[in-house]
Amino acid sequence: MTPRNLHLVVDARRVVPEATGVGNYVAGLLGGLDGIAGGRGWRVTAVRLRSRSADSEWPETFWSSLRNVTTVETDADPTVHPRSEWWLQTGLPKIVRRVGGDVLFSPAFECPWGPRRFRRILTIHDAIAWDMPRNYSPKFASWLRFMASTSARSADAVLTDSPFAARRLRGRGIGGRRDFGVLPPGVDHRVFRPAEADESRGFPGGFRPSGPVVVVPGSLEPRKNQSIVSDAARLEPLRSRQHSLMFLHRPVGASPSPDSRHPAGPQEMAQWLRAAQVVAIPSRMEGFGMSLLEAMATGTPVVASDIPPHRWIAKGNQCARLVAPDDAEEWSRAIGEVIENGDAVQWCAANGLVGARQFTWERGANRLLDVADRLARSV
Repeated sequence: MTPRNLHLVVDARRVVPEATGVGNYVAGLLGGLDGIAGGRGWRVTAVRLRSRSADSEWPETFWSSLRNVTTVETDADPTVHPRSEWWLQTGLPKIVRRVGGDVLFSPAFECPWGPRRFRRILTIHDAIAWDMPRNYSPKFASWLRFMASTSARSADAVLTDSPFAARRLRGRGIGGRRDFGVLPPGVDHRVFRPAEADESRGFPGGFRPSGPVVVVPGSLEPRKNQSIVSDAARLEPLRSRQHSLMFLHRPVGASPSPDSRHPAGPQEMAQWLRAAQVVAIPSRMEGFGMSLLEAMATGTPVVASDIPPHRWIAKGNQCARLVAPDDAEEWSRAIGEVIENGDAVQWCAANGLVGARQFTWERGANRLLDVADRLARSV
């Protein structure tokens, strides 16, 4: 019998205006939990970072949309080291105990280690800090490996994003070669959706290109490999297509280049993806492939790197065109062909939409509560 009147606390400090993939992952799961947790006998409290930006519409609109999730605010910014780590080990357990939490969900590679009166679920999204450490500074890569490994040994359950990520983490011996549960991220199909028949497919912010637009989403990290698309754009046949490149990423520096934008939240990101002729996702390594899933859900044709998580999401080449990550000539041919081929648009719209519907945040939230139920019963 499912236990009743239990309390899940979520460390949601990364749900901020400049949210990375982890922040969007937490927001998605909270949205899923908002609709189903009560029916499964759980209350949910989110520990969020105190709002500091009066001119940012998201995530305030997200927080106000939640009806069954309560919030606790803190000033402990997860990006401020080492003060954030000290708060994680001391301040967060105090909040969990104060609100009467039975299970803490830590979604960002680290969780409290010491004695506690509650269970802990940890998410380690990928093995990039081990498999591709040059993606980060040496100091940060070392810190992330230490925090994730130590937290995995302390957690009661550890989740990751895909079967590929689980194999890589087990192969690295994280958490003493323990089992990793797979909780695939989802996509909000109310936001990431095709344009309606009577809806404009225009770009945000008054952007008016003179030709086809290739959108390249993703944070500015070496593993995201955005430069291969720039290289491909200088080669035939793509060079002759009179296209524009647009790179979408979180704010970096004070003055963005003319061919980059910083979407203000999921709604604006979805609008960019819907309006594009092609979405290019050239990552060398991912734990999952959130950008691919979001683009598929809008019905826009996608050219993506041929890496295991992308093959899993796209079912091989059924839902996207997959090419070698570092072959600029192949990227040029693939993007150019999709721009010119109207049939490819219909093919991607049909198959991509079907594939994307398998990934929902409600399904992810149910998976999280399955794990929480098991831990609560084992007390």
